[in-house]
Amino acid sequence: MAYEAQFLFPTCRAAGLDVRASLRNTPRPSGDMREHQEAHPMVVDLSVWEAGTCLMRTPGFAELHLGDVLVLDESNVPLLTHDGSNERLVLARTRLEGGHGYFPQEHQLTYTHSGRPTHLLYDQLPVGAPDKPTAPIVLLAPKVWVGGAVRTYVAFATAGRDGLEAEPHEVELTILGEDGTCLHTDTLSERRNGVILVDVTARLGITDGPLEAPRLVTVGARGGAAQFAILTFVVNERTGACALEHSLSPHYYAKEGRDRLRAEALVFGNALRAGGLS
Repeated sequence: MAYEAQFLFPTCRAAGLDVRASLRNTPRPSGDMREHQEAHPMVVDLSVWEAGTCLMRTPGFAELHLGDVLVLDESNVPLLTHDGSNERLVLARTRLEGGHGYFPQEHQLTYTHSGRPTHLLYDQLPVGAPDKPTAPIVLLAPKVWVGGAVRTYVAFATAGRDGLEAEPHEVELTILGEDGTCLHTDTLSERRNGVILVDVTARLGITDGPLEAPRLVTVGARGGAAQFAILTFVVNERTGACALEHSLSPHYYAKEGRDRLRAEALVFGNALRAGGLS
């Protein structure tokens, strides 16, 4: 018996970004897992996917003892190099002897554009039970800048419950203006164990000059039948600077009316077009 979890992250080649991940085996603030961490290494099984096809699978890729860090980049995962292919998903399944169920562990992502890095720290995810359906997701990304020299990309990294499923699934995308006006809708289709990368600027057809002031829009999405890690990349093509954030549950943004949010979230496309949600 072992504790299990998984950490997934996408490439973002379309934005000219290089990616590096630092997988860590560090003590957690509660200290509940320390006895197991001291007695057993955290084992990392690594795989790389493209549009549902497994390009690499290495069980036992690394063993991390307490305090160890494993860096993943193109030096030890050549499939992360820019080779003109589609976006790729990296799936790290981790396990720790001594118990059963999920165990938390934060890992760090670093994306670099024109030599300028941006970093993000977030927790690994539970491994879904084989007999439990994957729930659809609701995304609310309210800090999306577009226009001028600024482009924003939203990456949906998706994994099946067991890392083997490759059937297509759909995500409905909605882009809203600052006044709540619906600017764009689309349905995205991708296979599990792949990456849906949305260039928000291109979806809106924005062709501003580099000195124009950027505008703020909101990206919403719903649906899917996979486990998601959703990242938002903001790239300033004039300065080379970039920023990164990891999506949070909508309840972080909606402090009131949560009963209404739960009731209407999965039909928000129609509600937004009718002015029902704001």
